[in-house]
Amino acid sequence: MRPRLRSFSDYDQAWRFLFKGRIEDSKAQGHQKGEQKGFTLIELMVVVVIVAILLTAVVISIQPSESSKVRQQIGAVKGWMQSVCDRATFDQHIYVMMPTQTGMTFARQVKQAWSTPPNARELVWLDGLTVDWQINDATPLQQTLPKPGWLCWPSGEMLGGELQFTLGKTQRTLRWNAIGQFEESDRHER
Repeated sequence: MRPRLRSFSDYDQAWRFLFKGRIEDSKAQGHQKGEQKGFTLIELMVVVVIVAILLTAVVISIQPSESSKVRQQIGAVKGWMQSVCDRATFDQHIYVMMPTQTGMTFARQVKQAWSTPPNARELVWLDGLTVDWQINDATPLQQTLPKPGWLCWPSGEMLGGELQFTLGKTQRTLRWNAIGQFEESDRHER
């Protein structure tokens, strides 16, 4: 049975009574007055270093490799080229896809003159990517182009060609034929 508290001094005695048991229990468990509770600075630093190492490993594994970046660029080139040739079919004009050091652009022939169509979207190479190309300039139309490039006719056919992509130690070649079939390879084959 607990005693009833009648005055403020009784409250003070009650607090001493309540905490007296807890203080004695902690002393019995080995806690001395000067002993630390919690973590030391060295323990916290070890945890921070371990977390930093784990985060670094995760970030490195998440970054795409050179090979996946090149494959991504090749996929973008294929889609871009197909969309340009689709425009040639829908517009019923001859289009030319012209490679540059920074990417690829296109133009269309209207009334014997080449012009960039409205809302033309240029394809940009990834940073650090080196691209070399092979253009067959045997067609007479090549002589009238603003820059050398591959032609897309309104029939849906295109001039075959080749692009070689290099990023670091990764080298891939993209080839296509007149009907727009693409082929990729890891090394340049003749």
